[in-house]
Amino acid sequence: MHPVYRMAGCLTVAVGLIMAAGSFDHARVVTAAATSQATSAPTQTATTIAPIAVQFEGVEQHIVPGLYYPAPRLPAPAVLLLHYKEGWSPWAPRWSARGFNVFAIDLRIWGVEGISVEVAQRDMRDILLVIQQLNDTPGVTPHQVALMGGSFIGGYALVACAKSPDCKTAILFSATDYRADLQDPIETLGDRPLLIAVSKNEGSITATDMEYDRRAKGEHRLIVYDGGAHANGLLNAHPELVDIVGDWLVKYLPGQEAATVTPEPR
Repeated sequence: MHPVYRMAGCLTVAVGLIMAAGSFDHARVVTAAATSQATSAPTQTATTIAPIAVQFEGVEQHIVPGLYYPAPRLPAPAVLLLHYKEGWSPWAPRWSARGFNVFAIDLRIWGVEGISVEVAQRDMRDILLVIQQLNDTPGVTPHQVALMGGSFIGGYALVACAKSPDCKTAILFSATDYRADLQDPIETLGDRPLLIAVSKNEGSITATDMEYDRRAKGEHRLIVYDGGAHANGLLNAHPELVDIVGDWLVKYLPGQEAATVTPEPR
């Protein structure tokens, strides 16, 4: 079913959307808020639009909450940002403005004390189910997804991309050596493109990411920054990285209507 938009005054848009999801239930777009500029100007950049709250269904009917930043033109590929959803808010609108449907989701590991193998296994299954649901989402180009994550969740992003044929590229920030049930995520990823950013002073994480890059089979790029900024902190410490990621998505995620310039953040 296609989205149904209802005006509620001049500042709020309520959006209803049901997205078919194969053998499991549906993801649901819950609510959205937008500025009056965004509701009156369809060509407005995504930086002026508040994200839409969404829900996906994970394993055992677990609800996976998320935020959705629509591309300026639809249909468009999907970029899935892994955990946690509000943490991506400074940069997600800029990538959506480049021509991508950007989704940021929370995983079960949020709020868990320490890292549980069982929770990590459920998280991985949830991610793969979310990707399947994105394929059936109106406005999303099916089977064209990029995965992005940092630190331990960067390991999630690599493994999930390796497991899903719908993932066309993975983007990792200070990724750890997480393998889940794969003997070798890089081998399983095959010739799909891989972008990695890490700091020099991250110890074993730096060594892991350099090894990932050395063994990557497809197009790959490793950026090693001075200092010790970690995971998403790299995007704060090195603002040019936001555009590097945007350019990578434009090049390696097919089907987008890409903008030529990344808008400045609000």
